[in-house]
Amino acid sequence: MEVPAGWIGSVPEYACYWALNKLVPDQFTYQYSIMGGRTQKGGAILDFYLPGFNLSIQIQGEYWHYGSSGQMAQAQLQRIELEGRGITMIYIDESDILRNPIWYVKQALAGRDFSRMAGR
Repeated sequence: MEVPAGWIGSVPEYACYWALNKLVPDQFTYQYSIMGGRTQKGGAILDFYLPGFNLSIQIQGEYWHYGSSGQMAQAQLQRIELEGRGITMIYIDESDILRNPIWYVKQALAGRDFSRMAGR
């Protein structure tokens, strides 16, 4: 998948963005700041937020997100906080989104999580 010039995110994030535009255009926000974003302790930036679905899709890079138990623990705490606010968190591993973006985004929209974060 070729990423257009000027894209500010990662290649896996672009694959998700591309699939979301095919499946639910204009129903999501990329890089949505919540709870103070990166400026406040406990804040978050959601990779993709779909308010009509009460859903966030997070792209998980194997190196960055699974490289340390601290990163995984932080993601779990974020999940607990956001799900307490009514937002379902679905994670998609970078290798999966790069292999088949449409299928994994369809699964995410249906509330199914196949990531390592889900214990699979």
